[in-house]
Amino acid sequence: MKAHQATYPVRVMGRLLGVSASGFYASLKRPPSRRALQDIALTARIHAIHRRSGGAYGAPSLHAELADDHGIRIGRKRVARLMRAAGLKGLSPPTFIATTVTDPDADRALDKVGRRFSAEVLRTVIRIADSAGGLARAGRDERFVDLPLGLVALFWVRSFQPLIAKNLPQHPAGNARLAFVKEGFRRLQARSAHDLRIGQRFTGDAARDLILALRDAAKCIRHMPATFTTYPGSSDPIFPCARRPVRIRDSVRVDEAFLWSFGTFSVPVNLWQAMSRYAAWIEPAVLNEWIEMMRGYARQPDSQDAHMAALRWLEPGHDTGLVRGLGRRLRDSGTRLYCVWTRNRLKSDFDIDHCFPFAAWPCNDLWNLLPSAPAVNRSKGDRLPAAEALERSRSWILEWWDLAYRRDIVLRTQFEDEAQSALPSAVFGLEETVTPEDVFEGLMVQQMVLKRDQQRTNCRSSIAGTVPMGTAGLRSSFVA
Repeated sequence: MKAHQATYPVRVMGRLLGVSASGFYASLKRPPSRRALQDIALTARIHAIHRRSGGAYGAPSLHAELADDHGIRIGRKRVARLMRAAGLKGLSPPTFIATTVTDPDADRALDKVGRRFSAEVLRTVIRIADSAGGLARAGRDERFVDLPLGLVALFWVRSFQPLIAKNLPQHPAGNARLAFVKEGFRRLQARSAHDLRIGQRFTGDAARDLILALRDAAKCIRHMPATFTTYPGSSDPIFPCARRPVRIRDSVRVDEAFLWSFGTFSVPVNLWQAMSRYAAWIEPAVLNEWIEMMRGYARQPDSQDAHMAALRWLEPGHDTGLVRGLGRRLRDSGTRLYCVWTRNRLKSDFDIDHCFPFAAWPCNDLWNLLPSAPAVNRSKGDRLPAAEALERSRSWILEWWDLAYRRDIVLRTQFEDEAQSALPSAVFGLEETVTPEDVFEGLMVQQMVLKRDQQRTNCRSSIAGTVPMGTAGLRSSFVA
């Protein structure tokens, strides 16, 4: 009525709308309601977030950021209503039906929403399934497996570090547009990827940089791939994600509690099982997709080999120096050292054997390093120990773990953290303490997993005439 007051009489409009003239004039003097004032404040904040996103965020992303970063928990429909009233819209890719074959030399359309992160998040989950699956938990929804969002963010940062260092484009408008490449990420560039691992301790500025980098990565994961990677014909996310705020502090130990403090990243059970079992087959396809995206963003793209070299995952070093030194000190102190496979006393030279060899599973964790006679180690080679060999050596392995790792608080903590991260989580239950018997049960379960995967790999390789990544040189089981 107010908008048309100059054109039509108030009493005439009132009769048509069923509003009294006195009521209309009283409404002009009435102050805005509490909800109207809240809407004004919310609209201002929505404008600011929408502007920072470059106009990309729609109602779902704005709703998530208001809840995650500002603690404002309102309905998504209310956010959508305020955006409509303010004339704000998010960006979304056009829906089309492919009718022609894409010209590989043609320029690619800009991907403003950020769906390019789908390949990246798949690679991150594959790496976790392959090397840190022990931190996975059964989800509240039986259809999902839950991962610590901090772990996903940690592996995300590790994946992108060499790419940013070599200036390989990850965004059509340049790497400066990446939301997670901020102060913390840049300062961590000086650290080795080996430092970004479970069990590592950060203090002072390094702790601050790590938390900042993981917070920014978690935010990007929550707002981009976790939101926009959806099932075909649906808005339901494939990877539901819940992010929690993490405060800056001066000392951080990258352990299970720290990684879970960032929130939860859920993976469908069937997808998690496929990635756990067939990582060596799935990962090359995902990397090729990622490389094609990078080459499409570059004006003068580097070779495929250069991109693949930057994407190569830095495995733990094949270094037994620490444990060899522990063995020598024990023997020099008068403690008798025995080969865990034969129980023969190691009087002179000895080897530190990887229980699960690198050819089967690259793992340099303390629990995987065992004293062995040189001749026995050479005989074992790259073969997996058979289940009966492990059972026969159970007491000797447990004795070694107690002597070498359990009597020093630092080594004991590292031993337990590495075991919980790498070995199947089901054997540890919900108890806070980890016993050597728990670790041995996890070792036995992992042996069955590796044996099964080895048999499948050998079978598929004999059929296809190919060998997948990271499986060359595997042989039959070792029986001491």
